[in-house]
Amino acid sequence: MVDKSLQNDEKIIIDNPIGIELDFSNYPNVQIQSQEIKNSVLTGTYNRNHTIRPANIVISKMSRFCSQDGLLQYVDFKDSYISDSSFNNTAFDYGAIINCDFSGVTFNKCTFHNVSITGTDFTSARFIDCKLDHMVIESCRFKLCEFINCTTSNKLFEFCLFSETTFRSTNLQVQTIINNFGLTNSALDSCLIRNKSINEDYSILDEETLFNIEVSTELERFKLLYYLDDTIVTSGSDEFDKTFEPTSWVKTAQIPLTFTNLLSLYQEFLFDLYDKGTCCILPIIKLHSLTGTLIESQNLNKTALTAIYGIHMALASVVEEYLSLISHTARNLANPIIFLTSGPIDKNYYIDNLSPIFDDPRINIVEIRKHNSPNELFISWETIQAALPLIAIFLASRFKFEIKKLSKAASNDNVNSLVDKDTVSGCTQSLIPLDKCFQLQIGFDEKQAYLYGLKLKSIFPGDLLFELGLHISLKKVALLRKILLKILA
Repeated sequence: MVDKSLQNDEKIIIDNPIGIELDFSNYPNVQIQSQEIKNSVLTGTYNRNHTIRPANIVISKMSRFCSQDGLLQYVDFKDSYISDSSFNNTAFDYGAIINCDFSGVTFNKCTFHNVSITGTDFTSARFIDCKLDHMVIESCRFKLCEFINCTTSNKLFEFCLFSETTFRSTNLQVQTIINNFGLTNSALDSCLIRNKSINEDYSILDEETLFNIEVSTELERFKLLYYLDDTIVTSGSDEFDKTFEPTSWVKTAQIPLTFTNLLSLYQEFLFDLYDKGTCCILPIIKLHSLTGTLIESQNLNKTALTAIYGIHMALASVVEEYLSLISHTARNLANPIIFLTSGPIDKNYYIDNLSPIFDDPRINIVEIRKHNSPNELFISWETIQAALPLIAIFLASRFKFEIKKLSKAASNDNVNSLVDKDTVSGCTQSLIPLDKCFQLQIGFDEKQAYLYGLKLKSIFPGDLLFELGLHISLKKVALLRKILLKILA
């Protein structure tokens, strides 16, 4: 604690600010003479009569802190939490912000010349009339943030994730779109996109030019198209599907750090989309299948493999819930299966639009029962193995709120794996052969994007080490989602 006996007009010199609580509003003249402010709480109004420099703020908390014309040049922020605060006309130049968390913070008319920000989360943060010149923001996350009338000179962001973050009258570079996740044209207002930094002979790019920009990987192409039309994660696209092909990832893995950053950020991006309800569970399943394939690769760096294992296990928590639902649905499946459908009563409509499913002669449309809206579609099946792909693809087209709703309904059933007993029409039959090690492959030509395939592999029944690959295009699943609304039985 700061000595309360000091008078307000006295100059306070703090030599060893560790574990202190300092309200700058109570002391108009404070000077820190130390290299670090550590394990401390800073609050109140900070201005040019207060001198933190050259101290760094480490493992500290700043709450209801207001910097008014303050100087924080050459000050580093490390492992600190800053909340419900504002920085007005404050200079952060030549400093660094590392592994911090900013929540409910406003930066107004601040300068960040030659500042480095890494590994930091910004939630509900606002940057207004700030100079973001000649700086780099790397491996950061921005959620519900705003950038308003800020100046930029280079690509600024790299390996960052943006969620529900908007830019207004703040120009960006095309490299900013390609090198980060979550930037969308719909989130930009009165912003221009440059092709180079302002120190070079740059030009402004329109949407047509952006569409035709050359990129080096399928992932970069997807990010560019997502910027132009963020609905492709809901409606599906060939470019989205190609991001789950292992070839380009294996090449990227030759640079382990870049590979690790990209793969982990892509996982976070997909989780964010899934959490917000803008994409179904299928991209999560596809990424899980991709990481499983990469783990089996013999040519990856040990550092890259370590990262893949961690991401694979994080994805497994979502995929396991999906697998459990497949098992629960299969164990309780009626024959015929009844779907609510938005389609007509013409059988050919379903055969044409869901043709891979009905290419299997063991799956047939029995009846389409007319209602005001929606109709009921009755599909018969001969064996559970024949019905399994239909169940898997239908569930793969569901959003998170639907998966959670179905999981809650099935919570009383102790379903831990796909290897279980299935009761159909009063007869007990095996869902999948009860081999110690098993593999099931069902599907069509994987080279054709609109066709599907299902591959399941487990080391032991109920073991966490399983592999699931659904080789079906996201566009096909989006169409199925529109047609098959709900499974009734």
